[in-house]
Amino acid sequence: MHLRRTLAEVPSKETRPVKRILLDCEKRVWPVVILGSIVLILALFSYNASGLKVAPVMRGESIPLMDDTRVEYRSWSLFLVCNPKWLLPDKKAELQSLYEQFRAFGRAIGPRHLAVWFWSLREKGGADWKTEASVAEQFGISSKAAERMVAQDFASYVDVDRASHYCSAYGLSPSHGPHIIVTTHYPDSYPGDHAPEIILELNNLKPSEITDYLGAVTDQLSAGKLAKMDVEKPRYWLMWKRSFEATRSAFLGLKDIKISINAGIVKAELQGATPAKSR
Repeated sequence: MHLRRTLAEVPSKETRPVKRILLDCEKRVWPVVILGSIVLILALFSYNASGLKVAPVMRGESIPLMDDTRVEYRSWSLFLVCNPKWLLPDKKAELQSLYEQFRAFGRAIGPRHLAVWFWSLREKGGADWKTEASVAEQFGISSKAAERMVAQDFASYVDVDRASHYCSAYGLSPSHGPHIIVTTHYPDSYPGDHAPEIILELNNLKPSEITDYLGAVTDQLSAGKLAKMDVEKPRYWLMWKRSFEATRSAFLGLKDIKISINAGIVKAELQGATPAKSR
């Protein structure tokens, strides 16, 4: 602006070409700047959308090792139901909200993390593949009615057999489940040779109780900006420890929860409202 005012104050014919060039540059540059900003915003959105993943793994499928951009995940969390007795009929209605909360939990951990939930359905296109869309088409009902139908049968879709494989490999007792494990080692590659960095024993808590507890932990992880931390740094695992400790006071009645952290120099065992061991 200062340059344009200076030129305007000089009533010389020689300045007219310069003014014309400046105006022409403005017309050409601004669309490029705006377009570049849009591209940058879309790129950042695409990164976040593709980075924060939750994988419903069907029977016969492997746990994803890489994301859609062929970048390898750095950690995985698995929700493991190893005891079929936990999937009682009176708990079916609560399982869908628990699944949604587990998805939020996975997203809070970071862009290179994958949260995994095992389903007993076959891979897409298989004979027993059921989605709201396919159910709606098959029975000629609305999508909302199909959603209710799928939700009612939610518990029967949880793959206990697949989860039991990992419970056995990690030495987890089915009677102390469900379990949530967090590991930096790819779970489908000799899981028994690498202990998870974090193990949550939920000791037969109701799905609604687990949903509330995971919600509180997720809030703590998000507030502590865990998603922006490096999984290879001690402060990443210290944030996990602090988040678990911060939620204990709000869940004094859930004394059966046991949390083990074994990540390099960060080690802790927390049980219920009182830490059993910590260092």
